[in-house]
Amino acid sequence: MFIFEDVNVVSCDFSIENKLENSSQISKEISDFATSQGIDERSKVLISLAAEEIVYNIVTFGYKNNAKGYIDISLKKIDNILILKVTDDGLPFDPTVCESSNEDDIEFQTDGIEMIKKLADKINYMRALNLNNTIFELNIAK
Repeated sequence: MFIFEDVNVVSCDFSIENKLENSSQISKEISDFATSQGIDERSKVLISLAAEEIVYNIVTFGYKNNAKGYIDISLKKIDNILILKVTDDGLPFDPTVCESSNEDDIEFQTDGIEMIKKLADKINYMRALNLNNTIFELNIAK
């Protein structure tokens, strides 16, 4: 049994269509939420960057033949932890096990993912019900 006494949870949840031009919406939603919660500028930039990189890879490489899809983004602040969850119905891809990409490999570039892995305190992935679920955690108490 879990007891969640004295846990302060606030969240921001939204969906976007899988189009690159929607990336500005990601930054605005996350920035507005972070500002409303008094999150420091460094953490706000890091969590926005993580969301944009994850979504960029999903939109660019996760859908064949420009198939239409939606990406769900959930940002939660639980005490001093930011948890970003990005869910999509694109091709299966686990960013936690990907290797650095070859610069000549135009099928998939992992530079952004490698950067996110270095910035994150935790990054997890799970595929469930034909959905990719990527979870990025950032401790903002540092």
